[in-house]
Amino acid sequence: MVFPSETVQRSVDFNVTHSVSINGLWSIPGPKMGIAKAALGGWQLGGIVKLNSGVSTTPIIGDDPLGLGNNGADQFGLLNKVPGCDPIIHGYAGSAPGAPNWINASCYTLPTVPTASLASLPYPCVDFPNAPAAAPAGQTYCANLAGTVSRNSLYGPRLFNLDFSVLKNIPITRISETFSVQFRAEMFNVTNHDNFVPPQPGSGDGNSALYGSDGALNGNGTFRDLPQNRGRFSSPSSSFGSLKLVNVLYGCPLEPQAGSRVLSRN
Repeated sequence: MVFPSETVQRSVDFNVTHSVSINGLWSIPGPKMGIAKAALGGWQLGGIVKLNSGVSTTPIIGDDPLGLGNNGADQFGLLNKVPGCDPIIHGYAGSAPGAPNWINASCYTLPTVPTASLASLPYPCVDFPNAPAAAPAGQTYCANLAGTVSRNSLYGPRLFNLDFSVLKNIPITRISETFSVQFRAEMFNVTNHDNFVPPQPGSGDGNSALYGSDGALNGNGTFRDLPQNRGRFSSPSSSFGSLKLVNVLYGCPLEPQAGSRVLSRN
């Protein structure tokens, strides 16, 4: 089977088109002498902010409707894109509590061909027996036909993460001119912002399979709860077309830490 180049020659699965990480450390001006220096001097504020445009994904038909013998990582059950339809549900509008939908399933339909052209096809079309609706007038469902959706044509949601730290440096001059003790409090993801990866095909969570190989809709869509977030979100059985909380690579919920260390400069 030959796929059109505009369908398959797209970005890799792990591509992040735009990414930025900014960090800074500010030494707060303070008194230079006496007790005031000990109490108010040596304070520092630090921060790291990370932003990116998100990773790519492909809305697909689950399993192996084209009969290629491949229902694993690289699935080719491509859907048809509805022209002019926004494929993203911005703000997760209409989602159930604790179950944010991100892909707008109504923007994708099962592949069809003009009924008048059936006799000229080099192969017979395989039907979708459980399609949610009849094929449009003058069209016939064709499960063994690749749709118009391009591989990795969707990006997002965007990532935002802010880490914040407060440091206090205490010189111990009785030991050495360069010896000091540092106390620090750090807060990872200080805004407690939830970061999501989009629904993925077989190479990820399988949630981007909007339809089954029989043409049935796979569900309203909810994300799966990861172990570090267990109990924060519901985890219904239906999860197609929906979001999943990112793993530790993308960040975790708000996590405060405190500690101390000894510093000695040569």
